[in-house]
Amino acid sequence: MLSEDRRPKEYYGPSNVVSNWTKALSKHDINVSVRTIPINTTEGCIPYIINYLQSLPTIIKNLKNVCLDASSFDLVSLHYFKGIDYIIYSLMPKILRKPAVAHIYFPLKKRHLFLLNKNVHSFIAMNPYMANYLISKGIPRKKINMVFPPIDVDLFKKQDRKKLLEKYNIPPKKFILLYHGRPSTVRGLILFLHSIIFLKKKWNDLAVILSLANVKGEDLSLSSIKNFIRKFGLENIVYIVAGKNNPVEIYNLADIVVFPFMKKGAAICPPLSVLEAMACERVVVCSDIEELGIKYIIRNEYNGFLIKPTKEDLITCLESIRKMEVDKLKLIAKNARHTIQDEYSEEVVSSKFVKIVKNIC
Repeated sequence: MLSEDRRPKEYYGPSNVVSNWTKALSKHDINVSVRTIPINTTEGCIPYIINYLQSLPTIIKNLKNVCLDASSFDLVSLHYFKGIDYIIYSLMPKILRKPAVAHIYFPLKKRHLFLLNKNVHSFIAMNPYMANYLISKGIPRKKINMVFPPIDVDLFKKQDRKKLLEKYNIPPKKFILLYHGRPSTVRGLILFLHSIIFLKKKWNDLAVILSLANVKGEDLSLSSIKNFIRKFGLENIVYIVAGKNNPVEIYNLADIVVFPFMKKGAAICPPLSVLEAMACERVVVCSDIEELGIKYIIRNEYNGFLIKPTKEDLITCLESIRKMEVDKLKLIAKNARHTIQDEYSEEVVSSKFVKIVKNIC
């Protein structure tokens, strides 16, 4: 069932993290204005027209306007850099004589950390792995703050699954596996599909949803994915939802949400989609890759499941889940949501960010 649906919804990603932290300052009556560079943000921040620049000439051309703009703010927030961004934007806080924080989502090259350390007042690590990583690279402990990415638990929550199945034209009484994210080999999409070929032979009630982001430059095209599905006779069980999907609804359709990341760099650390699915009270299966920091979030068979990124391990895990009692799986799903509520909710996380800003400004 190669259905394709496009809805005008936004993916929840790093830009929303910035927006939520900015809203937190207003909520706590902190009179500090923050300019985030270079990521484009939505609510609560001024959109930035040179998001994700990749070429040095373009950055230099716009640097004067960027400096003039950022000079009017109290705090510079260096966030989610790409490539050449480090060389130019890392110098801005010192040039502008403004306090700055650097949000670290994934391991960085030594020269990038050296530049940041010279020019920022505080590093914000997204979980214990990143905090330990920064320490191992020589960043002073006093400059490192661990602040988890904030998840809107009022948005990401359990919904009426029966109504959603009707909305997406999926038959009831199906056991649904979900892949949600970029159409990318490093995120494990091919691994997932090869596992489905095996599971189809054993599970008569299997349905699979591929919720694919419309992202340029990925190594798997929509047409190649459809060809794979046809080649292995998966048309009757696979539903493709492509474009800017509604992640809350997509998560709530699934019995199990699978994140078979293949290696470091497959996602930010920690992957926001994993936290979102857990907040929606879903059973989550995720690759245990050190650099993604998943092991600090998921405790195996308590609030989710950890696997090695292999077809054999994924199949074994999924089969064992199907053999578990329904009440135990419900408890694991509830524990997943409680984990996000207790440690990653906007209310809990924002207070930590506010404290950092107060200390700097």
